[in-house]
Amino acid sequence: MEKNNLSFNSLLMDFSLETAKIVLSMLVEMERETGMVERDVLLEELKKHGIEQRETKRLIGQLIRDETIYSPREGYLKKT
Repeated sequence: MEKNNLSFNSLLMDFSLETAKIVLSMLVEMERETGMVERDVLLEELKKHGIEQRETKRLIGQLIRDETIYSPREGYLKKT
């Protein structure tokens, strides 16, 4: 649990807390419906909420490095 707190704190250095919350919330919501979330579909949904794809891609990369989310197969995401 401590690792996730440290990782999430490092995440906040580059991204706003609100943006991170929106991305994770959307991912979890979509994951409930489909099991895995197609990355491109997540990007499109977040774009509808005014979050730029460039920012989202960087945030997703950081979340993967921090092991908050992972890619069970290419092009798909899940929360750990």
